[in-house]
Amino acid sequence: MEIAKDLFIAVLPALLIIGVFWFFRKDTNQLGNYRAECLKAMKAQNENLERIAKALEQKNGTDVK
Repeated sequence: MEIAKDLFIAVLPALLIIGVFWFFRKDTNQLGNYRAECLKAMKAQNENLERIAKALEQKNGTDVK
């Protein structure tokens, strides 16, 4: 029983370090997904703004090509 206790105490710090790295890796992946979604939304918004600007330029006769 003493050997099992000593083995557990010896392995515990390594398991804690692995757990911390795993936890932060998981958060980093979620943050990456969030950034990708934000970038996708910004691109869609920019496309809409470009379309609106082009329509206004054509309406006002200031179309710059």
